[in-house]
Amino acid sequence: MRVVAVTLPVNRPTDALQLTKAQLFAGLKVKARDAVRFVPVITSCKVLEEHPSWLLREAEFKDAPAPVRERVEFFPPSLVDFAMFSLDGAPQGRVTNLISVAPDGALLLTYTFALGRNDGTLDVGVEADKKEGDMESLAGATIQHTLDVVREMVQGGEINVG
Repeated sequence: MRVVAVTLPVNRPTDALQLTKAQLFAGLKVKARDAVRFVPVITSCKVLEEHPSWLLREAEFKDAPAPVRERVEFFPPSLVDFAMFSLDGAPQGRVTNLISVAPDGALLLTYTFALGRNDGTLDVGVEADKKEGDMESLAGATIQHTLDVVREMVQGGEINVG
């Protein structure tokens, strides 16, 4: 297993709309329910159960042999945690979406991925290094796409928080 973390600034100087933490967290909650809109490698997403602080969903990923289930927990105002497991209940990994603040006050969004079974060892070798690089590229692109979608939702009135 390897853990990959990628952080991007939420608001660039060129963004006409500067997102707030509340707007971004509201967008991440929508993303948990409607992942296809936000994550290009997810081809389908169905909410199976929903509760005030968490939901259970089934998602299919491009090129994956089978769907996975994810228990998605919300920790307002800054964290969404995804515990992934196979349909038979075997752990598959963990993903987090974390909103934080830089020393200068700028909002940051970090995605972390810990995919595979956690046996306490680090995957090593050329293949593991390549996979880490691929995951970092995918994470950066997915964060930016998520920010773009949330910005569109705020501009379109789908998200109405300050």
